[in-house]
Amino acid sequence: MKEKNVLIVCITLILCAVIIAATFVIVSSDNNGIPIPSVAANSTKDNSSNVAPNDTVDLSSVTFYSDGNPNTGEVATLYFGKESAGKVVEISTVYYRDGYQFNKVEYGTVSIDSDGNAKVTDTTPMNKYPDKCVITVKYNGNCFTKTANLGTYKGSQTVSL
Repeated sequence: MKEKNVLIVCITLILCAVIIAATFVIVSSDNNGIPIPSVAANSTKDNSSNVAPNDTVDLSSVTFYSDGNPNTGEVATLYFGKESAGKVVEISTVYYRDGYQFNKVEYGTVSIDSDGNAKVTDTTPMNKYPDKCVITVKYNGNCFTKTANLGTYKGSQTVSL
């Protein structure tokens, strides 16, 4: 059993290193951090007024909810801010407890509502409350990852990121 735990920790560390390396490659190949403005395809006039130079999203907090039933998983409500309303993002939430990964890395496409929130439900059965959630967000060709440390209890909890 001890060898299995060591193997799980090693695999988790390798996955984290790969994610960090991939994030670094994506960020460093992003034209030195300067966003490349998009231009409307069917336009024939000067598009300088249509350019959105900082078309990004920023995740500032997440509210997690667990109803205590191990078969219903977790609900995460991510707050991006009202300025991000209407944007469509891809989100992955991966839950852990004591270094053990509960669910697979899967992305869901979600629209940010008028209040600046995006709701993600993971229905993976979890026999324990998670103590960590790694959130990855993809938007407009960019990707970022944030980690939330969780209390291991039933109910709601909000984590600032």
